[in-house]
Amino acid sequence: MTGPAGCGKTFVIRLLMEICNRFVNTDGHCNAYITCASTGKAAVAIDGTTVHTALKISLSRLLPLSVEVVQQYRVLFQFVKVLIIDEVSMISAELLSHIDARLKQITGKYDVEFGGIDIILIGDLRQLPPVRATPIYNQTKQHIAGPTLWRSLKFFELDQVMRQANQMFSNILTKIGNGTKLENNEKELLESRFFTKEQTEQLCPHGLRLFLSNNSVNGYNHSILSNIADKIVSTATDAYIGCHSANQEAFIRQKIHKMSVIDTGGLPYEITLVIGKPYLITTNIDVSDGITNGAMGILVHIHRDNNDEITRIWLEFTNTAKIGQKMRVKESFSSYCCMRSHNKSQGGTVNEVVYEYDKTRSQQLMYVAMSRVTTINGLYIVTKDDSKVFNHGRRNASSMDGLQSEFRRLALNRLSTIDKLLNEFITTRKGLAIYSFNCQSLRKHAADFNSSVMNNSHILMFSETCLKNNENIDVPNFDCVVQFKRDNVRNGGVAIYQKSNKATAVLMPNTDITLRQITSLSVNAVDVGEICAARCLLDNGQIIMTVVVYISPNQSIPKIMQFIHEVLALYTHDVAAIVNVDYDKIPMIMSGDFNVNFAAPKAEPLLQFLESKLNLKMNNHPALSTTKYGTTIYSVFSRYLNKLESTVYVSYFSYHKPLLSVLEYDSMEIKE
Repeated sequence: MTGPAGCGKTFVIRLLMEICNRFVNTDGHCNAYITCASTGKAAVAIDGTTVHTALKISLSRLLPLSVEVVQQYRVLFQFVKVLIIDEVSMISAELLSHIDARLKQITGKYDVEFGGIDIILIGDLRQLPPVRATPIYNQTKQHIAGPTLWRSLKFFELDQVMRQANQMFSNILTKIGNGTKLENNEKELLESRFFTKEQTEQLCPHGLRLFLSNNSVNGYNHSILSNIADKIVSTATDAYIGCHSANQEAFIRQKIHKMSVIDTGGLPYEITLVIGKPYLITTNIDVSDGITNGAMGILVHIHRDNNDEITRIWLEFTNTAKIGQKMRVKESFSSYCCMRSHNKSQGGTVNEVVYEYDKTRSQQLMYVAMSRVTTINGLYIVTKDDSKVFNHGRRNASSMDGLQSEFRRLALNRLSTIDKLLNEFITTRKGLAIYSFNCQSLRKHAADFNSSVMNNSHILMFSETCLKNNENIDVPNFDCVVQFKRDNVRNGGVAIYQKSNKATAVLMPNTDITLRQITSLSVNAVDVGEICAARCLLDNGQIIMTVVVYISPNQSIPKIMQFIHEVLALYTHDVAAIVNVDYDKIPMIMSGDFNVNFAAPKAEPLLQFLESKLNLKMNNHPALSTTKYGTTIYSVFSRYLNKLESTVYVSYFSYHKPLLSVLEYDSMEIKE
């Protein structure tokens, strides 16, 4: 899953986590997913850990797990169905191969990719690629031919940007990320955000400064901190182990002091400490506690020992309550500081950014830097020579050809979502779409009815509405035709809604059925459930009876049959013949929650009754469950309709799954 910066990928991850647990039966005692990310900072945002920690993958090469560790992992993975990985742009092709190998070793399934574990990779490929490694969508250097793991994945794109309120600014960022040419007015908008360094110090004194290199970061930090009198310089105390002579130790010391911060694991040799200034942690200390590479806090205290040596510093993280919870308990803390380079800013969001622009900058660097800010007014661009010319975007960037080629390939390999498939299920059949659902309180969940599948339906048939008979609940774009609920029960209730425009069908309430339940039911049937019905007049003149049922839990099969027979007696052949009506000839669609598992043998008498008395046959397959726990208690039945098809949908708020039925009626045949 991909999308431009600010489109809500982290929010969608949290939804995926909830959905995984909702639809996998773990009884709430463990998660059905594992969340991890390429960086510690990104992992904290999704309550996960790093890929390397989660799967015991070393930075250098993949080492096989011992038998004991494999067994421990298999116990941990007993209920895991999905592995979710965020910030995938920083995952290399080599690391993806290691993930595949590790999952195969854990599950013991070497003949399927990723050991049969569903894997969801999330990130923006327009962002910075992995450092000193192959981008995830390219072939690894070790395998110059053959299929790649990446190409086996399906593509899904989020295209609505939520972070940037200005649509034009959002479009500019996407074009920069894609390396496409900018329009003149788009370049003018960016050039209006160029300032001198002196202006940014006045207009944006506290904004985040973004630089290309750590040297530039250190230079800016030094210029700020050098003018402060009350500062402390802390120098690392190095320990050298295994040196056999003083000359060897001197050589090692000289070599270490020449290393960059990257080569020393993010640990600088010297730090200038000033109380009240922001500091950035540059190495992962405890990902589970949020103390990761990229976390920023304010220095509030410096602790010294009896020899006046600095042993501990205290940072206050004001932006999130997640960071440092365990450290506060332990009363122990240590960190290393700097301002920010582009890599550190990736994945973050700020209100103000001062960005050092240069025409030699890559498209990815500019995209990451500029997309961190929430609005165009929070972006301040400076240059070394105070130039106000934006040199990028004058033509399509050839450096992005490889990425654009990959996006074109991905566009041909899109993930078909359930919504897309069911909307096609509706449109290709060109008929009457009926959405049947136990909503578990229409009053409570009316605001949740916003799926495109429901909106494309023509009739809604709800059970367990929990609505009083004089209570009206608006469902957007639909009108209530009929509803009914017993007065003596808390739950229950049924209702039928139709599309407001009435273009396909017109529904008329069948008040006789409602009245019969109020006045004429026997003592044995009155507490069983509810039924309401409406006559549906199609635009070709055909009439169909639509019926929705709710049966209270723990009812016996004989009582259910008696209840249905008493309410719908006129639609049976025997009674219709006695009273001399042809209601038994009217096509019917009946759906509802029967609280009987039609996938179990004990439901057979009810199925036989519905077919023998009402000519109703089950339309959805009993093996396709309609509840969270795998039972089929919600079903659709029909008679005299050859071209009615039903399938199961999903719901994120109800224990039940909706059923979508589509009746093709242009050439509908009626069987008597």
